[in-house]
Amino acid sequence: MWSCGAFDRGFETGKDLSSGRDVIHQRCVSCGSVRVTRRASALGKLGSPGRPMEALREGLGRARRGLGRLGRHLRLGAAAYGVLLISLLLTALAWDYVRATVEAQNGVRFDETVRATQAAVDRRTDDYLDAMFGARGLILASQDVERSEWEEYVKGVEPVRRLGGLQALAFAERVEPSEREDFVRRMEEDGLPGLRPDLDPGGERSVYFPVRLTAPSDEANRDMFGRDAYVDTVNRAAMDLARDTGLPRATETTYVLTRAAPDAGADLALRPGFVVYLPVYGEGEPAGTVAERRRALEGFVVGAFRRDGLLDAVFGGRFDPAIDFEVYAGQEAESSDLLYDADGVKRAGVAGTTSSSPRSAASGWPGASGACTSPPCRISRGIPRATSPSSSWPRVSG
Repeated sequence: MWSCGAFDRGFETGKDLSSGRDVIHQRCVSCGSVRVTRRASALGKLGSPGRPMEALREGLGRARRGLGRLGRHLRLGAAAYGVLLISLLLTALAWDYVRATVEAQNGVRFDETVRATQAAVDRRTDDYLDAMFGARGLILASQDVERSEWEEYVKGVEPVRRLGGLQALAFAERVEPSEREDFVRRMEEDGLPGLRPDLDPGGERSVYFPVRLTAPSDEANRDMFGRDAYVDTVNRAAMDLARDTGLPRATETTYVLTRAAPDAGADLALRPGFVVYLPVYGEGEPAGTVAERRRALEGFVVGAFRRDGLLDAVFGGRFDPAIDFEVYAGQEAESSDLLYDADGVKRAGVAGTTSSSPRSAASGWPGASGACTSPPCRISRGIPRATSPSSSWPRVSG
């Protein structure tokens, strides 16, 4: 070390005369002493003022050379890259076209299935209504229909082959309190129950509608004789609505007494279904107003339907297997009971479905509604409910 300690205030570069190596001469500006060090070591400690510019120039040079190589590569591969870009564009356009075509085909298939379903329901409904209106004609044409006549008529409409789901076709006769004892006597003379439920526990009722005729004649249907469904609120709502409108009306979902399954422990079983009431007015009696219809009412033709048999007859095995059918007890699937599901997987209200809900303007039966995914599709069918004037049995137009 120099005694003055000011040797680092300046330096010079050059070559050592003896070795020819690059060296740095550090000269003390105070005393003039010189210290020689190798240039690499000095630069490592002190750096070179020109080095950043040289590094910048080298970096710019490398960047220019890289861009030049990239430009040459692009010029040489322009045709290949152009073909690749065009191919990708054509692929995207083809995919969009195929997707739109498939969606359009699914929509057409779904709409056709909705129309076919409505047509099937129309035909089935017409069959049921024809049988019920025919039964009303039989009652009006005869002063007193015998049980044998009724059974022959029901046998003639072929309920097993043509009217799948029909459990019973019956006639509930209007009985005034003054006629009650005579009705009970006549029924008991024929070996049938008189009136169920009887006067207990409610005492005398203002009017009775016990079943006087029913067929087919099996054990489940024989239990209907003498039963007055008017005491039940569900049945009463449908009966009152049918009486006042003059149109067939259906109950909400209820239970229908049927023959039990072969492996069941009992002979009879209650199955989900609904009951339809068709009013019968006196022949020649005025029925233009609600008051006149109430006075002229003589009873109801009653159709009891099993849910499973009725819907299987409509939907069973005749439609596109990729389309799922779901039937609900009302127009809104989310708030209604599920009555039928073709594949057992509930899809109503699932995200990604579209809906179609046509409705017949000529009747109160809710129209077929559906939703379609891609694929499968769902079609839901509204079943009439006798809770408002808009819920009735009549047909659905296609």
